[in-house]
Amino acid sequence: MAPRRCCVVDLHHQHLETVPSLGSEPRAETATHLLLQSNYLALVTPTDLSPLVQLRVLSLGANRLTALPDCTSLPHLEELYLNHNKISTIDDVELPPKLQTLDLRANAITTISSPTRNCTGLKHLSLATNGLCEVPLCLAAAFPLLTTLSLFGNKIADARQLLALAEALQNLTEVFVGGNLCFPQVGDAVLRAQLLAVRPSLAWIDGRPIMPATASQQPP
Repeated sequence: MAPRRCCVVDLHHQHLETVPSLGSEPRAETATHLLLQSNYLALVTPTDLSPLVQLRVLSLGANRLTALPDCTSLPHLEELYLNHNKISTIDDVELPPKLQTLDLRANAITTISSPTRNCTGLKHLSLATNGLCEVPLCLAAAFPLLTTLSLFGNKIADARQLLALAEALQNLTEVFVGGNLCFPQVGDAVLRAQLLAVRPSLAWIDGRPIMPATASQQPP
């Protein structure tokens, strides 16, 4: 299969406080990647993004966003990077239907009261280093095809919630759960064994591969 064509519009680290008019950008209609990370953006609207009809990758990390942007004007979007912003909650937001990767690392998310809509094909989700005290079990119904999930470095105290979510996500192959209150040590042997008992499909836990001998162990 031939590699897909890429056309990058790079506006990262430009001290931008608003998204510039992209309709005048010569590559707007063919752009597949828009890099807007490391600016001062507090708001991104559908109008800002609508000229980029072929966009597949949108990077908005390290800005000042307080909510998930409305990306419904991007029907082909596959990857959305929102890490290192100021997002505090996720509440019934509609995302593009083809989205496969959503990066929400290092925000201020404490609650996920209602998962996003129209995005059941999501495969990779990072909620690492936020302020979650409870595992958002609603993620299993919202994103049933998840293969990679990171909840690393939150404040989750109940390991049973982590295990329940792992059991519900039938396609999960990689998970990051260390650095929480219930298992502060990355690679905790007890947690690894418990996770494998409820989700045998796991190949990686906290960045470490599951070896055949480990996979055959049962939790104490």
